[in-house]
Amino acid sequence: MLSFEPTEEQKLMRDSVGDFARATLGAHAREHEAMRGVPDAVRRAAFELGLGTMDLPEDAGGQGLGLVTTVLLEEELGRADAAAAFALAGPGAFGTAVAELAPPLERAALLAPFASGFSVGKIEDKMGLRASETAELVLDDCRVPEDNLLGGADAHAGKEGFMTAMKTFDTTRPLVGAMACGIGRAAYEHARDFVRERYLLSRPIPRYAALAERLARVGRRLEAARALVHHAVYLADLEQPNAKEASMAKAYAGQAAVYACTEAIDICGAHGTLAGSDQLLEKWFRDIKVFDIFEGTGNIQRVVIAKRIVSGLKAF
Repeated sequence: MLSFEPTEEQKLMRDSVGDFARATLGAHAREHEAMRGVPDAVRRAAFELGLGTMDLPEDAGGQGLGLVTTVLLEEELGRADAAAAFALAGPGAFGTAVAELAPPLERAALLAPFASGFSVGKIEDKMGLRASETAELVLDDCRVPEDNLLGGADAHAGKEGFMTAMKTFDTTRPLVGAMACGIGRAAYEHARDFVRERYLLSRPIPRYAALAERLARVGRRLEAARALVHHAVYLADLEQPNAKEASMAKAYAGQAAVYACTEAIDICGAHGTLAGSDQLLEKWFRDIKVFDIFEGTGNIQRVVIAKRIVSGLKAF
């Protein structure tokens, strides 16, 4: 019988990453946002814990955990601070990984195409995810050797390289969905605890029942989003087609988390708009919107889903 209940080993890993993320990322979220990044010491600690290489195969220097385990950990990172989680790879993550992991000859070969014609432009000032920099990449007469084409020259001629690149979304979209679930969960738990702490009267008041119902709606949507995410990566780990399921997970999780953050601020009122070191609700509200945009907007996801559903029908 299909079950998404984590194994004991997965629970231990999830709890370990969650403890690290809350203490190292969440507790310092405002500091990381102000400095537009995370300290190198935090990045090294995350690397030692294996974050960033969770789903990579062991022969590529990763842990080979599989995507089902990875989404459990990604949700914990999103719950603590998604912006800092993105920043853990550091600026120039590709170059950093190559410089640290690749042998000298391979390092030179991989970085050579970026030696000329490629530069980093403006660092954008963003609404959310401020601890992770987003920059303009400038390609000016930048030529890529034929040997470096994704899949080789033959694949490039048949657009197989492009299709291979597009297939990576079937993996990355559920990961984005998992992190969105983490942000939504953070907002939901904040609002839930706010209500518990401030509405302790024993006599029934209709407004309290209405607040409980709003929280219940948020909780249901987040649970549904998590189930879609887990189903998508379950198929991916089995190496079964999952483009439709990946898009469903990404589209629904992003919107469910946006809804969670919006409802949480409404429930908490002015308290939810405060920007103190231990008041992160307004930050989660700013961070979450992009999760309905990058890795393919919600509209694009719905196009992908619709095409997979109607393919083969005579009317289409």
